[in-house]
Amino acid sequence: MSNKEITQFIKSIQKVEYSNFASRLLLTVKYKGDDTFYYPQFPLPRGEYITEEGLRDPGFGQGPTKFCEIEIIRVPFSPHPRMTSVHDYAEMLDALREMVVNLKSVEINSNCIEFINMGI
Repeated sequence: MSNKEITQFIKSIQKVEYSNFASRLLLTVKYKGDDTFYYPQFPLPRGEYITEEGLRDPGFGQGPTKFCEIEIIRVPFSPHPRMTSVHDYAEMLDALREMVVNLKSVEINSNCIEFINMGI
């Protein structure tokens, strides 16, 4: 399995997250084989957290993660009302959409931008 697309998707999220926006992206992640549908997550902190096989432990409690363990990453179009400006969030989503629209594993619908890990 090639990790190129998931790496590009995560790097795009990280790039948007650390642009000049005051807001934060809201992410949910579904892990392979887990009945809990999605866990809320924050994007990775700045730094070298992306490896060839997965993500180093960012220190938020989830520990290191291998790409093969991730089934879906979802970025919803509706921000958490207390965490972010609706205008900034919309601009962040537009920037993310432009960066990932050509990835085969990305679906964009009326509710979210979603990466579906085809390699699992």
